[in-house]
Amino acid sequence: MLSLVTPLPLFFAGLTQSWLAAVAAGLVATAVMLGYGFVSGAGMTTALVFLAATAAPVIVLVRQTLLARQDDGGLVWYPVDRLAWWLGGIGIAFGIAAIVMMETTPFRDTADQVFASLFAGADMGAEETESLREGFRRLIPPIFAASSVMLLVFNGVLAQRIAKSTGRAVRPDLPLSEMRLPVSAAIALAVLSLASAFLPGTLSMIGAVGGAVLSALFVLQGLAVAHWLIRNRTRGGATLAVFYMAALFMMFVMTPVLLLTLMLLGVADGFLDLRRRGSGSTGT
Repeated sequence: MLSLVTPLPLFFAGLTQSWLAAVAAGLVATAVMLGYGFVSGAGMTTALVFLAATAAPVIVLVRQTLLARQDDGGLVWYPVDRLAWWLGGIGIAFGIAAIVMMETTPFRDTADQVFASLFAGADMGAEETESLREGFRRLIPPIFAASSVMLLVFNGVLAQRIAKSTGRAVRPDLPLSEMRLPVSAAIALAVLSLASAFLPGTLSMIGAVGGAVLSALFVLQGLAVAHWLIRNRTRGGATLAVFYMAALFMMFVMTPVLLLTLMLLGVADGFLDLRRRGSGSTGT
């Protein structure tokens, strides 16, 4: 469970000081992991994985988050839309790295062990078992890419909340309700989904990774739409609290249904601009 919040202290260091503080925190943590690796016999592998998969993405996102330009009305902060594309790029890089790693013997063996434990009691023939095993391997890169995006968002938002509550936040909250992916992103999602279904081999897996990452971004946009509509229709925080409690409950018992609903809501917003329609002619 603690591994899920590994980026949190790095985000907090950066969001309360500067991206250089995130660099320093990342290097210190990498040094600690390096020492642990030598003591445990893992060598440099653990430290390098931590540096590439945790520290580097946090440093990049913190740097972009803290960018601002001076305007007549004060500081204009880096927009949330562009941060979403940086997140998407990081997720795709993770997915492609997972595709490469899955071709190595240790990772394939680990995936096969997990598969064997999951389907230990299943009565299947050798051909059916191998087909399911290959499908299981193909699922790992897109799931890893999408879940990495969501974990980075979770840790970044949580770190910003803590920074704000302690009065140490460098920038104001990122307005998630302003996140708007273009129609081209929805079209790209459809194209990548088709590519993953019909293209062969590695090209299919790359398409699946791209589709999974875009799906994660549209889940975030769907959440932004739901938050905006509930807040503006009810004019109160109680309904929002009920919504997030219900969403949290569904995340544990009906995860695919919740994610699919939010993704479709995000895609619909890309085409219909639901927030502008919901606000009447003002566009606020």
